[in-house]
Amino acid sequence: TPVTNSIFNEDKTLHNLSIGIPCLSEDMVGFYQGNSFWLGTSYHDVDVIGDYFVIDGFFEDIPAPLSLRFNSSTYSVVLEDAVNTGFFHTTYNAYIWVRQSSTPGTYDPCAKQIKANLNYYIPNVGSFGDQVETFTIF
Repeated sequence: TPVTNSIFNEDKTLHNLSIGIPCLSEDMVGFYQGNSFWLGTSYHDVDVIGDYFVIDGFFEDIPAPLSLRFNSSTYSVVLEDAVNTGFFHTTYNAYIWVRQSSTPGTYDPCAKQIKANLNYYIPNVGSFGDQVETFTIF
């Protein structure tokens, strides 16, 4: 419908106006593809519980999920406590554990991607080094 009986001030120019909808940490729920040192390519349900991303099925040998605490101010993620992966390394006669590496991981709620910086190790034996575990919405 045409605009009638209106007065426009033609001296004003509308410049690039961008209205964005914020991407929230709470919107990270979904089905993700993992590309990781631990599992290679894998698929996981990711849930948000409080301030944790809960990644189901990451540890194949135990029923516990990988739970990463996120900080929505810095977009960082950390594994707060070391976790026994449940995988027994027969060469060293011990289980492989995982802990947070020296730097926090990151996440991008708009791209729906999580990058966890983790360190796999065998207590009293050594480390497999810091690894980046990446999860992207599928």
